[in-house]
Amino acid sequence: MKVKHIFLIFILFFIFFSCSKKEQPGTPTTNPPPQSLRKIAFISYSNPPGKLCLINEDGSNLIELSEKAESPAWALDGNKIAFESYKDGTADIYVINADGTDEKKLAFSTTAAEESPVWSPDGNKIAYVSNETGNKEIIVMNADGTYKTNLTNNPATDTNPVWSPDGTKIMFISNRNGYEEIYIMNANGTSPQALLPNNASNMNPVWSFNKVAFTSNMNGNWEIYKIENNTQSRLTNNNAYDDFPQFSPDGSKILFYTDVDGDEEIYVMNSDGSDKKNLTQYPGKNDKWGRWSPDGQKIVFVSDRDGSNEIYVMNADGSNQKRLTYTGFNIDAVWRP
Repeated sequence: MKVKHIFLIFILFFIFFSCSKKEQPGTPTTNPPPQSLRKIAFISYSNPPGKLCLINEDGSNLIELSEKAESPAWALDGNKIAFESYKDGTADIYVINADGTDEKKLAFSTTAAEESPVWSPDGNKIAYVSNETGNKEIIVMNADGTYKTNLTNNPATDTNPVWSPDGTKIMFISNRNGYEEIYIMNANGTSPQALLPNNASNMNPVWSFNKVAFTSNMNGNWEIYKIENNTQSRLTNNNAYDDFPQFSPDGSKILFYTDVDGDEEIYVMNSDGSDKKNLTQYPGKNDKWGRWSPDGQKIVFVSDRDGSNEIYVMNADGSNQKRLTYTGFNIDAVWRP
């Protein structure tokens, strides 16, 4: 009997010390799991054309979310994607979860086109362009498709809505004065005014804190400009075509593409226009439409260097350029926030 008791005590002693060495919930591990790979939404024009796709930043886990799609736009929480789709004949605005579930058509018409959706910073509203009135207007609706409001309500053509970082204003392009000028209005459509009239064609405006960058031909060819504190400055100055400015997340740098070298290359410069550098450096081919990752460490872009437009990723300094897609013609690559 004593032998059994001694044996039982030994077993309990062994279990106690074995359990005490196990990690408890919340205890840091020596080798924590790797951070999840960031995702990129894009549009693929392989057969069938216009597929809304999602891919990891290393090229893995390519999935198709929807079809006949264009202009993907992430909600800032990264859970939903708004896009336009022609699946019912005309362009309509849809929203889908990032895992491909719960696709909903939010803005639609049998005779008009709804396009270019953009989320408000708080994710509660979506602005987009509609020609339901006979000309293109900026419309805003709740994120569930309710309460659509025509913000511009002008006989001119109004396009390219861009929310201010704080969500209180919307920037857009309008030809109401005869030129494609940049306008800013309150988020409810009141007090529209030209940002800085320049009697020229302007496009692709982007916002960062108190700065706006855009492309303009005000000096004869397409160059990158910036407006900061009501002062306009020319950032590029050459005889080439410069376009698609994109601020880095901290606003200190601007990506753009240019054909100054004879082919299209992606450049980066400081936000004051200094220290321009060719990041892609792939002569004879075209690299364009670069966008920063949310942490500013990587850049996604489109290149035809391997024969067709494919999605690539590189480090912010241009190193480690990696091809992600092998599906044909791909565009509109956008990082998940």
